[in-house]
Amino acid sequence: ELLYRQGYELIPEAEYSGANQRFDQAFSLWRRRPWFYRYAEAFTEERQYSLASGKYRQLLMEYPFDKQGFLDYAALESRQRFDFERADEILETYRSGYDEEQLLQIVREGAEQGPAAGERAVRQADRLEDAYRFRNFYDIDVLVAQGDNFMLWADREDSSRYEDARLSYATAIEVHGDSDRLLMRMLLYFMRTDNYREVMPLKDFFQADSGAEIDPYIYAELGGYLLDYDELDDAGDVLRRVLAMRTDIPELHFHLSRYFSRVSRPTDEETALNNAISLFEQTEPLTPRQMAMLVDTYGRAGRYHYERNDYLLAEQHFRDGISHYEQARSIGFIEPEERFGSLYAGLGDIHYYIAGELDAALRRFREAESAGYRTREVSYKKGFVHYNRERFEQALDEFMNAAGSFSADPNLLYATANTLYNNENYFSAEGYYLELRDRMERERGLIRNLLVDEDPQHRHVIEYIIRVNNNLGVTQQRIGERTGDPNKSSQGMVQLTRSMEFAENYRRDPETGRRSATTSLSFLNMRETLYPRPEYELQIYQDIPRDFDELEF
Repeated sequence: ELLYRQGYELIPEAEYSGANQRFDQAFSLWRRRPWFYRYAEAFTEERQYSLASGKYRQLLMEYPFDKQGFLDYAALESRQRFDFERADEILETYRSGYDEEQLLQIVREGAEQGPAAGERAVRQADRLEDAYRFRNFYDIDVLVAQGDNFMLWADREDSSRYEDARLSYATAIEVHGDSDRLLMRMLLYFMRTDNYREVMPLKDFFQADSGAEIDPYIYAELGGYLLDYDELDDAGDVLRRVLAMRTDIPELHFHLSRYFSRVSRPTDEETALNNAISLFEQTEPLTPRQMAMLVDTYGRAGRYHYERNDYLLAEQHFRDGISHYEQARSIGFIEPEERFGSLYAGLGDIHYYIAGELDAALRRFREAESAGYRTREVSYKKGFVHYNRERFEQALDEFMNAAGSFSADPNLLYATANTLYNNENYFSAEGYYLELRDRMERERGLIRNLLVDEDPQHRHVIEYIIRVNNNLGVTQQRIGERTGDPNKSSQGMVQLTRSMEFAENYRRDPETGRRSATTSLSFLNMRETLYPRPEYELQIYQDIPRDFDELEF
């Protein structure tokens, strides 16, 4: 016993060879089966999975029909090493095996008592063999372990294994009856295969029975599944039931954070996010599903703090999530998804809006798209950066991506028109300016009481009329110069006049009503059109909005 304990205490000190030597010395003196488990579990805690596997193999060589040894060995291969095929082989070995030596001994003893006794012994051995095979083949713990291994296998590598999991669970139900334990597994199977029609009756069954044997991990996943289907009341009830059982399940707090966000309880949401991060970070090793949740949690925490103007903490969460994502991606643990790319986009927004670091923002937006986050908004922001760096060809490509097949968003129309103008594509620019001008004129016509100094949307409409008419006028002047068409130049003067009138009438001091001391760009352009000077070129309003929603720029 002292040798066993000495070896066991060497494992946390990384003296693995010495630990096994002490074990072998002790086992040669006194065969103690429990120490196999203790050593294997200690090696697993130290993430020495090969040594843990070796200890289980040694156990099964000495005790070939130790069911718990088979179960624990398979669990190690499945949950820690993700060698699902090996785990299945281990469980199948137990299911197909039986104590052949015991049967031979029965036959030998019968034969020693005479021919008749020998025949009875053979028949007895045959019946025992059948019994062994049935007992092992339909053992409920082994069938459940096989199903659980197939579920992990399907979740990480091969979705066709879901059907194997269903068959294992169904076989267990057929032989042993529909216990809570087995119905819980079927609930998990239906959730993973997104069979809503089968999930809901099982949810109702368990919710109606307060004494049911609930698996908290599966039930926490049920809460998340219900959130996916907007079943908020049921999701809240399910998650609260799990919380009353266990508080140390990271998936529970992940789904609670989602729930609290949906029901507008920000303080509880922040607490759940912090709990989820802390518990996931303490879990070793994380499964691919758990790693995805951890990365997603960092993204949610980052957005939570960004929306509350806590940019330093938001940036830290985004960076931590990106670090985990890139590490998991490098080993093929998870694949690009929109929710993972959103972390890069969130960090890009901090560079873009808060720090004014446009080049850094552009890098992050590109990384967001590479990670699966592709939105019109990101394309527009990339276009904005290129526009400000006077890379007008690239800016135009991004604005076209943001538009998709068609977009009437005024900020996008204006940005595209300005980019075309700067690319000297005056005819196309004219078309965009005309479309935007007509839209703004219609919006102006729908406003009965114009309150430019009180309503930002009213100010937005008037400012667009001023800017677009100026830019359209300049564009038409350029077309007139290029084509020699005097009518086009005349149209340009009309647009400049319209812009100048709106600027004079609506850019007044709100208290005194006096005209603004600042001369409008359309006035300068009109003056230079009438009295040209060689050193002056007609000017457009060059600034464009930073996004689809910006009203002032």
